[in-house]
Amino acid sequence: MNDHRYHYMFTTFDIETFDLEDFRYNSVNITAFRLVDVGSKRYQDVIDQMQKLQHSGLDLINGIPYIQTESALMFDSVYAFAHGLKQLDSSHTLSFKNLSCNSDRVWSDGLSLYNYINSAAVDGLTGKVNFIEGRRNKFKVDILKLKQEVIQKVGFWQPDAGVNISDPTAFYDSNIANITLIVMTREERPYVMVKEDANLTGNARFEGFCIDLLKAIAQQVGFQYKIELVPDNMYGVYIPETNSWNGIVQELMERRADLAVASMTINYARESVIDFTKPFMNLGIGILFKVPTSQPTRLFSFMNPLAIEIWLYVLAAYILVSFALFVMARFSPYEWKNPHPCYRDTDIVENQFSISNSFWFITGTFLRQGSGLNPKISDRAQTNIHVYLDSSTTVTNGMGTIKARLLHGL
Repeated sequence: MNDHRYHYMFTTFDIETFDLEDFRYNSVNITAFRLVDVGSKRYQDVIDQMQKLQHSGLDLINGIPYIQTESALMFDSVYAFAHGLKQLDSSHTLSFKNLSCNSDRVWSDGLSLYNYINSAAVDGLTGKVNFIEGRRNKFKVDILKLKQEVIQKVGFWQPDAGVNISDPTAFYDSNIANITLIVMTREERPYVMVKEDANLTGNARFEGFCIDLLKAIAQQVGFQYKIELVPDNMYGVYIPETNSWNGIVQELMERRADLAVASMTINYARESVIDFTKPFMNLGIGILFKVPTSQPTRLFSFMNPLAIEIWLYVLAAYILVSFALFVMARFSPYEWKNPHPCYRDTDIVENQFSISNSFWFITGTFLRQGSGLNPKISDRAQTNIHVYLDSSTTVTNGMGTIKARLLHGL
């Protein structure tokens, strides 16, 4: 319902203060009225005086100061009252009395003031201000029409003369089908592609999903279009150094293009300067990961923290150290002992570090639990320790002295 086939009539007297950006380019019929006489000398004088103030409060319509209807009517009301009061004061001397809303007494000059206001004739911001029996007459209302993308005056209405249309073609625009829009795009497969045939010209050079979508919209809405490629082949990025944009966004902002059709990503920065339609494709970024599953408890679950190679190295070291201990115990004379101490002259001796005991000792050491087997030390080392401990005379100095003598003896 936002095209030339529908006609909208706005009852507001300040249609120029509204944002009609969404209705400017589709030839929609919009008619409105304006009570403020923007072409009068009185209006221009007031504008010039207000612009001299630091905080004038004026609205700017396309860079031109504008006084809204409510403010203009208030301005004219004050001047009409001042005119009546001045005429009353010039006719006779005014008398002032204190009045109360709870009293039936009235101001004796009130009816005279009403009559003078009723007979006032003032040039105001809304035209001639005249009253008949308390009602305003002989005012003029401008008829406005959205034409060629701007609000224009196409006639006026007066109570006694009725409607006077100065531009009848504004209500029957015959150039609707001749609208040609500049469409900016960027080559990207499969949305917009340029055909390899060098003999093709105009819109026939392009193909792709966006081109087909544009063609279908143009047929349904009813407009002509001309497709152009963006010069810098960019979608549009904000450049902080120059406070400007590039690419398609720049072409739209500087009005070198009417619309753009491309696979452009919608983000906050671009939406702050241009408008987007509903997206025709939604793409999301996701992270895929395997759902963890609880595995059953296994007998060798304790091996999970280390790789299988590390466990093989530990096993090899375990076997190598065990065999090394076994061989060293065989060569050490202190590891051989008499199994029967009561028979001192026997030739039978045995070694506690057999193959099995060597593996058992390394296992206990690795697990820090002990194994009941300990390597033997020499008799000389035992004698030295015994002598130092027995000959120590500094026991009272504490354990530190005993430890130092023990280490020295070893």
